[in-house]
Amino acid sequence: MQFLTWNDRFSVGVQKMDSQHKKLMDLINMLHTAISGGRGAEVVGTVLSELTDYTKYHFKAEEELLRVGGYAARMEHQVKHRDLIMRLEDFKLREELGSDESVKQLVSFLKYWLITHILRDDMEYRSLFVDEEVLTSETGVLP
Repeated sequence: MQFLTWNDRFSVGVQKMDSQHKKLMDLINMLHTAISGGRGAEVVGTVLSELTDYTKYHFKAEEELLRVGGYAARMEHQVKHRDLIMRLEDFKLREELGSDESVKQLVSFLKYWLITHILRDDMEYRSLFVDEEVLTSETGVLP
């Protein structure tokens, strides 16, 4: 059974964002599977780097979507994104320095953060894109 499983309640109504959220879930699942299988030490650095890079990529795309859509709470949303990036980079640095902080705690935190962020924070912008015709091929943001 997957640690994180996508279902329609996570859909923000923008296919590109939903696909990226699924990819983030997949990366967290990879980390969880490695840890559960006793291979955490072998793959944590690689998966954590990929997760950090992809999270940055996703946040940039989402923030552009919010900018194009004129989302009023865009700056507050960006602050939450920056906070997660700082946490990921901090954990990655501690992992590289041989910190004994539990990777399991990180995976649990990431699961909680992603679910909470999608269901609480990202859902706040959903109606902007469901109700409005702001998504165009010119902006590169398509439903």
